[in-house]
Amino acid sequence: MPLSRNCADAMAFRVDVARPALEEAHAIVANLRLLSPAAAERWVAAFLARCASLRALPERGTIAAELAWVHKEIRQVILERYRILYVINGERVTVVHVRHGAQLPLSPDDW
Repeated sequence: MPLSRNCADAMAFRVDVARPALEEAHAIVANLRLLSPAAAERWVAAFLARCASLRALPERGTIAAELAWVHKEIRQVILERYRILYVINGERVTVVHVRHGAQLPLSPDDW
């Protein structure tokens, strides 16, 4: 199942995946595929489902730690050990990063 920049059909909110998040997701899938191709496919399906779920209820995610230095409300949903970070702008949701939970929060230089 391929990853793409547009996670969802048009509904209440449009969900897009920014290039950094897409690259991070591809790296996660590549690493998982080395261990188990089936696990990689399951992760892709779950990632796409999480993205699609933001169409109907984007405010369901919790506020991310990165809010402390970024002047936007950054939210997150959890997928296994990963944080899917996103911002809401009007009727658009943009997934901006995908981070392993053990990684430190993003710094101001990452934005």
